[in-house]
Parts: sequence; C-alpha cells; structure tokens
Amino acid sequence: MGFFKEIFPEAKFVHVIRDGRAVANSLLQMEWWTGYLGPNQWNLGPLQEKDRREFEAHDECFVVLAGLVWKSFIESIEADADRLHSSDLLTIQYEDFLREPVTHCERIAEFGDLVVDEDFSKRLRRTKVSASRADAFRKDLRPEQLAQLEVVIGSELRRFGYLPS
Repeated sequence: MGFFKEIFPEAKFVHVIRDGRAVANSLLQMEWWTGYLGPNQWNLGPLQEKDRREFEAHDECFVVLAGLVWKSFIESIEADADRLHSSDLLTIQYEDFLREPVTHCERIAEFGDLVVDEDFSKRLRRTKVSASRADAFRKDLRPEQLAQLEVVIGSELRRFGYLPS
C-alpha cells in the first residue's frame, strides 16, 4: 500500500480480511501455491526467523505454513495501514460481505467516491454471491490441523473476531 500511495497520492484501499483458517485451507488447494516446495524454494522469499521456528516446531506442517502466510500478509497490511490516514483505508470482513454483498459493495463504492446509479444497483442486486465455501476449512482440515493452525495464528484470529473451532 505504501508504494501505491507514493505513486498515487489520492489512492484509497479496501482491505477484505478473511478468516486465516479459510485462507490457509484455500492456499493448500491452489495449484499455483508453491508452499509444498517449502519456504526455502517457494516464491515468497525466506520466512522471518520467528515464523521459521514456528514452522519447524510444528514438524514443517504445510497447513501451518499456509497459516503463517496469512499471518505475514496481515502483519504487512497492518504495518502499511499505520502509515495511512484512516480515511484512506476501509476494512471489511469477507464473511460480512458474503452475508450482505449489496450493502458492502455500496459501502465500498461510497468510500471510493464512486457514483452508484440505479443501473449499478440493479445489476448488483441480481448478482449472486455464494457463501458455500466460507467455512469449508472446518470440513477440509483434520481436527489436529485446525488445532495447530489455531495455535500459530490464534491471536490474530481472535483480534479480528474469529472464534476457535
């Protein structure tokens, strides 16, 4: 965000935050995710020392690694957000968006000083948003994997209102 704010001083940012367990679960299913190569060979650069120790302490579990990716993204976004004026950042929880997509799209448009005309509103109301996979991690991950994940990213999950399994 800092880079874009530097080159586009009028920029505003929308941070859509999703439950870290769902993000980790999703990463594990993506063909393009190189986490299975391990952090020494993937495309995200080296792990921070504290994250490397956490990964090793959990027997180099890929679920934990995917959770650490989410955690590092959150930390990076929060560090950048601290340097922005509060009027330049809107944070929305993904699950809230799924429950009320029209409300949140209109809120995002208003935040971005975009005009919401009747045609836009009609199209938006006709668009279907599925919440079917919002908490698929509860079925896809084994209880021990969820437990490990919640140990590693639990404080961040709680900070954003996500309750343990």
